[in-house]
Amino acid sequence: MSRVDRQMLMLLLVGGVVLWSARELMHHATDTGPDARRQSRATTTAPTPATGQLSAQDHAATETMNFARIDQLIEQALNSDGASKDSTEGSTPESRDKSPDESPSATRQAMRRLRALRQCELSMSQSRTALRTGCPRPSRIDDPRADYDALIDATVAALYDLRGEARAAMARGETPEVDPLDVGRAFVHHSNDDVRVAALQILGDLPASEAMVEAAQHVVKASNSGEAVLVALDLLKRGHELAPQQTTETLLTALERGGFQVRDTVARELLPFLNSDNLASFQRVLRQAPPRSRVAQYLKQNIEERQRDLAL
Repeated sequence: MSRVDRQMLMLLLVGGVVLWSARELMHHATDTGPDARRQSRATTTAPTPATGQLSAQDHAATETMNFARIDQLIEQALNSDGASKDSTEGSTPESRDKSPDESPSATRQAMRRLRALRQCELSMSQSRTALRTGCPRPSRIDDPRADYDALIDATVAALYDLRGEARAAMARGETPEVDPLDVGRAFVHHSNDDVRVAALQILGDLPASEAMVEAAQHVVKASNSGEAVLVALDLLKRGHELAPQQTTETLLTALERGGFQVRDTVARELLPFLNSDNLASFQRVLRQAPPRSRVAQYLKQNIEERQRDLAL
């Protein structure tokens, strides 16, 4: 084979590889949509698709308002008379905590940790080098996100401690020191999806209520995490009849504007939410979805199954 022939063969091989790669990229784009190229890490603090159209100033204001809910809950819990069994007249929560005869309850200790972690989070938001003494330290120092991940892990651990104490109290027929409904409703507004999941699991231990449904709807609209949305949908399945119209609007928003993980999760889990009143709305979403996408496949399957049920 001459040198010219070898060069022509090489060009043909390279051209074939390029064409195959382009075909695969087009197929992937059709299957998952443009949002598939965005990472949807559970620890993200960036604006999610539902809020992505906000300006930086508006997003900062929303974050401030959401964290204000959390800070208010923590301060009310630590300053309330009911946070300690010692109800000596004139004593403060701080002085009761320091009593040599009675150490702070596990619930109160968890709330104190959450208050300290919020201070760490505040200092980190102002400067990554402004971590206070006593803040969680990462096991790895070569990861730029390690400080934040350690902070989130500690926050989730404190929430799980609160959940355990609340469940134990309810099992004994007692009222938890801190209302788990208030804890869940506050922390679903955290910007991190691991924290949101912990908050949703706290709410999952409680009977269905409009407040629980509202919290779950918020996560479906605000999250980029398929895992967080799946937990929220489980709560909505229990209580969506308490707010059917709002739940339908939440799911439609997620299918139309959510990240690819969120769209796939909502489409896959949609069947329990479909009924004769909203079927046409979801059929419209199906018509607009890329025909070969997973969203379209899940929607088609669930819509057809619900249509069969309604025809019986």
